Amino acid sequence: MKKIVVGLFLLLVSSSIWASPTLSEQAHISLLTYSRTNEVHAMYGHTAVRVKDPVNGFDMIFNYGMFDFSSDDFVYRFVKGETDYILGISNFEYLTIECYMRNMSVEEQIYNLTPKEKQRVFDFLMTNAEPQNRVYRYNFLYDNCATRPRIVIENNVDGKVVYKDSIPTKTFRELIHDCTIGNAWLRFGIDLVLGSPLDQKTTYLEQMFLPKYMEDGYSRAVIIDSAGVVRNLVSPAIQIIPQQTPTDVSENAYTSPTVVGLLVMIFLFAISFLGYKQGRFFWNIDFVLFLIFGLAGLLVFFMTFFSTHPATHPNYLLFVLHPVHLLFAFTLLFPTLRQKITYYHLLNTAVLALFLVLVRFLPQQFPTAMIYLTFALFFRSLFQTLRLLKRN
Repeated sequence: MKKIVVGLFLLLVSSSIWASPTLSEQAHISLLTYSRTNEVHAMYGHTAVRVKDPVNGFDMIFNYGMFDFSSDDFVYRFVKGETDYILGISNFEYLTIECYMRNMSVEEQIYNLTPKEKQRVFDFLMTNAEPQNRVYRYNFLYDNCATRPRIVIENNVDGKVVYKDSIPTKTFRELIHDCTIGNAWLRFGIDLVLGSPLDQKTTYLEQMFLPKYMEDGYSRAVIIDSAGVVRNLVSPAIQIIPQQTPTDVSENAYTSPTVVGLLVMIFLFAISFLGYKQGRFFWNIDFVLFLIFGLAGLLVFFMTFFSTHPATHPNYLLFVLHPVHLLFAFTLLFPTLRQKITYYHLLNTAVLALFLVLVRFLPQQFPTAMIYLTFALFFRSLFQTLRLLKRN
């Protein structure tokens, strides 16, 4: 979701500054859906709630997608999954300026609410924006800037909101891939650190963690009151802020993770085969390889066992990426210990062979680039193992 740094076109409002006024009959509340951009933090789009009352003279945007980047240990807490987000309030004019600067379009769906429901929703938002209430623990898949507005409406209408399925079921990973078109390396990184739960089929409601899917869901949703009367939840979407130029989402296939992984696999196979034939060890290659795989494994290990982010555990890439590689990488720095690491190559060959045999049966989708890199490491350990067997 669009992560707007606190302070950027922001006017946070507390109860000590604004009391919650009574809305006029001309007031309306609407859902705003921002277009996605090429910025990493905005590739999924964004959602906010607009409350406009021309009689009372305000046009307010309630935004659940804000955070304080300057807070202590922000990066560590973000990786660990303990990021706190904030409900902030800004003026609609700020939204217009921001969208112009970042080349975003905004579509609006006006809620079909009774006067009492409008007031109830507005009072809830104003109370939720008070300093003691506005902070919440962000969860990318289940509790974010898109899901929060949906729950606010569901809990403050007279009746029940009913959604009508319209989109074929996809996995969380497929949904994220759709949003990261144009950034193959970001998609590759996400696939490394998010594990098997990301490949579960989503329900229609779960898909609404993405703003465009919630906009689609709203377009078909209805409110059914206790008397059985049915009304549309929102009016048809209209574009209130146009995008100046189309967003370029093209990718360079020649520098994609898949191509890089394939080239690394071919290179390591060739150099390992050559080393086996000539009796050369190329210890420096082993050091670099184990160092890179070990550092990546350290991140995957942390995300799997210590992060509270959803969908990080289990992650079957731990067969390939794990911190143990680091131990043997630094062992190579000591000439007297280098011969011993050949036995680690034997163990690594067996583990990687098992992974490559099971890869089609594991309940996790792996990027093609990672399969190539796994083969690269496998070939390296295999030829080192063959050298050990030949020597013995």
